Amino acid sequence: MLELNLLPPKEKKDLEFEKTYTFVISVIMIIFIFGGLVASILYGIQAILSTNLHVLNYQISFKKQQIESGKYSKLSEDITNLNDQLKLLAQLETNHEYPSKIIKDWANLVPSGIQITSLSIDLLKEDLSIKGKAKTRNNLLTFKENLENSKKFKNIQSPLSNLVLDKDIVFEFSGELNQEAQKGNK
Repeated sequence: MLELNLLPPKEKKDLEFEKTYTFVISVIMIIFIFGGLVASILYGIQAILSTNLHVLNYQISFKKQQIESGKYSKLSEDITNLNDQLKLLAQLETNHEYPSKIIKDWANLVPSGIQITSLSIDLLKEDLSIKGKAKTRNNLLTFKENLENSKKFKNIQSPLSNLVLDKDIVFEFSGELNQEAQKGNK
């Protein structure tokens, strides 16, 4: 089959620009939707923790009244347990990591020419894994340098296979979260 391309070069450029523009808008929309989803989840977690905290405070005050009235002798032990639970909840809320903050900091490190296909963050193990595609080796090296210079991440590892190709590079990085730097994000 014979293909004819009768479009003038200017229209070809315009068409290519339109495709790129549509792709960028799609990526931005996906990021906003993902960010909204993460924010909704975090808001739900905060609401649950806040409700549990209020319930436990109510239970403590109720049990204190029972102890003062002298009805139960074992209640002082229950109050101690509830106080411990309250302290644990308060500690969990205080030490809670916000993945959206980590992702926001991380997104500022991604230069143009880099497409991320996978991002894995394990807050318990403090691990980070990134996979993606780079248009050029220079884009990839800039991204790696940005990660290494960031105070939020440490021990960024890159296999040599990342540097084999000059263009259209499928890459992967691994590293660790710098928890001391993350604590400033709360």
